[in-house]
Amino acid sequence: MSNKYEIRYDVTEDYINQMIELDKQSYSGDNIGERSRIQSWLNSNKDIYTMLLCDGKVVGYINFMPITKECFDRYYSGKISDCEITGEDVCPFIVDKDNYCLFTSIVVSKSHRFTRSAMLLWQGFCNKINKLQNNGIHISRVIMDCVTDIGEKCAIKYLNAQYVTKSPNGKIYEGQVGNK
Repeated sequence: MSNKYEIRYDVTEDYINQMIELDKQSYSGDNIGERSRIQSWLNSNKDIYTMLLCDGKVVGYINFMPITKECFDRYYSGKISDCEITGEDVCPFIVDKDNYCLFTSIVVSKSHRFTRSAMLLWQGFCNKINKLQNNGIHISRVIMDCVTDIGEKCAIKYLNAQYVTKSPNGKIYEGQVGNK
């Protein structure tokens, strides 16, 4: 029997639970998502997650969200981590304005890491970015906090990221998404 994969952007309570379980496979401590924090982000912007489902279960996700310029500057300086970002720091994508974004997570379940899942998830994310750009959303700057070696390698390879500074949990990089 072959697996049925699908990309989803609409987050449900069940998907939040599944994403937190995926975090536990890859991260530790403050880097594991908390329901209240995730919900506060979603209350500010429902369009921050790209999820890959296999047979109806979340097997991977990407969190990419626009944040205020002030939050971006604090994060860029390495003074805060994503567990300190509140719903007030997250904002909607804004047409014809600069959008400062934070790429917080790319997670694939251990059982799907060496399959086509990562590629499918990345394609779903790229499709979302292309759609945003086609709708007049300009992603002016993107930063990420790389807390794993594989995250750092992916940031450099796929986001053309450059090292900025150390963070409380890893290393801050600045990269780019979509068409410049």
